Amino acid sequence: MRWTGPGLAHYLSNAVFSARAGLIITEAVRRAGNLDVPARHAAAACALSVPALLGRPSGKAG
Repeated sequence: MRWTGPGLAHYLSNAVFSARAGLIITEAVRRAGNLDVPARHAAAACALSVPALLGRPSGKAG
C-alpha cells in the first residue's frame, strides 16, 4: 500500500502532461510556423529536469 501514493502521482502526471504533449507541440508548430518547436520543447524539458536530478537524494547511508 505504501507505493500507492508515488504510483498515483506518477500516472497522474503522465496523463496530464505527457498525453497532451503531441497536441501542444502540433498547435505550437502551427501557430509559430517553425518546425524547430519540438526540439525546443524537448530541450526545455531536459533543462527543467536537471535541477530535479541534481537535488535528489544520493541514496547513500551516512
